[in-house]
Amino acid sequence: MLQRFFVAADRDTYFRPHRHRTKSELTLVVRGRFDILTFDDSGTVVARWKVGEGTDALGYEAALMTWHTLVSRVDGAVFLEVKEGPYDPAVAAEFAPWAPAEGDSRAAACREWMRSAQPGDRFHTPLR
Repeated sequence: MLQRFFVAADRDTYFRPHRHRTKSELTLVVRGRFDILTFDDSGTVVARWKVGEGTDALGYEAALMTWHTLVSRVDGAVFLEVKEGPYDPAVAAEFAPWAPAEGDSRAAACREWMRSAQPGDRFHTPLR
């Protein structure tokens, strides 16, 4: 079984950094451009690269246990996500404990930080 779905995002969309314990994830950009960030266990940026329109890459594959997120660089960006199924919300994603939850008042600050964060940078807003 294979899961596949489209995700649309604007510049103000926040995807909380997360990882997958049981399935890798393939993302292909259909429209627009995203920055992909990966992190270590403490929330320090390990790598950053651009995918989509105007870049050399059309997608990325997140390996198991890799903290990652996407940051939309344009309004109306869309990606196709593909991974093994079936979908099980109990194990679909583990959210980073060092990143604010979606809807949290600190999420916008984290998203803005991720727009320019470089390898070696770490998000420092307290979560309590």
